[in-house]
Amino acid sequence: MEEAGNFPKNIGRYEIKGLLGAGAMGSVYLAEDPRIKRKLAVKVVRLNAINSEQERKEFLARFQREAEVSGVLNDPGIVTIYDVGDSEVGPYLAMEFVPGRPLDDLIKEGGNLTLKEKLVIAAGIATALDHAHDKGIVHRDVKPGNVMITQDRRPKLMDFGIAKREDASLTQTGTFLGTPSYASPEQIREGIALAASDLFSFAVLTFELLSGSLPFPGTSINTILYKIVNEPPVEIKPPVEGLLPDAWQRIFTRALAKDPADRHPTCSAFVKDLLDGARDLGRTDRMQLLGNLRSEHMGGTHHGHHVEEPAPEIR
Repeated sequence: MEEAGNFPKNIGRYEIKGLLGAGAMGSVYLAEDPRIKRKLAVKVVRLNAINSEQERKEFLARFQREAEVSGVLNDPGIVTIYDVGDSEVGPYLAMEFVPGRPLDDLIKEGGNLTLKEKLVIAAGIATALDHAHDKGIVHRDVKPGNVMITQDRRPKLMDFGIAKREDASLTQTGTFLGTPSYASPEQIREGIALAASDLFSFAVLTFELLSGSLPFPGTSINTILYKIVNEPPVEIKPPVEGLLPDAWQRIFTRALAKDPADRHPTCSAFVKDLLDGARDLGRTDRMQLLGNLRSEHMGGTHHGHHVEEPAPEIR
């Protein structure tokens, strides 16, 4: 954290205790609500990093959207947002403080997670996404950097800043929303985002979590986008330890299908498929993990919710 004095003493009514992270668009601070003595995180947008008035309006609308979306989400696997407001340093969100680390840090470190721990993380993300989809909300930027892992190895999905309800009209003109390596074919080709698009992104995340590799690697954005739209996922050799090779191929061929209708019906159904293909998982662990998934999400059909966004140009 920064030394005292390098950050504001207060943002809104919240007392700032330290800096948790900073980027080009803003900062996240550790704070305390003096009314109820609750520790929380405060995310502030730096509007001077935005060039045009149009971009400013769209960014603020997306910021407000994150607060609105959080109001209808109530799942232990989703970071809770408590408050939204404006301050001298910029608009802010006050949210649940999650002690832990981003999932992308753990993936980069390699072998620090057991197969069971990885599947617990996958099951938690699946349940959180299915909950959002039940509410008609598509996240649209599911990636390891948007998942915090708590100290007891539980996932917390965050950053619904580009999420949309099915009845939303908000778009960001001329900009591809999402992260290229985790984008679905339909987001790239047509600029639409479905619940099945989140499933595709979640399957890419899970592929990387379990194998340490991305299914559609590339050295440029255009190469990655081309592979996602046109090529099958890479084969993993040697096979991922603890998972049957034939099951791996079958499961990810389905979850990463180019046509959304060919994918698993829900994120939980995808994880159940993975559990069935795990050979090094005891019966007790398997039953415990199945218990973490909601039974109503392990079958059925795709949620039909979708929103449109501008499709990027692929050369």
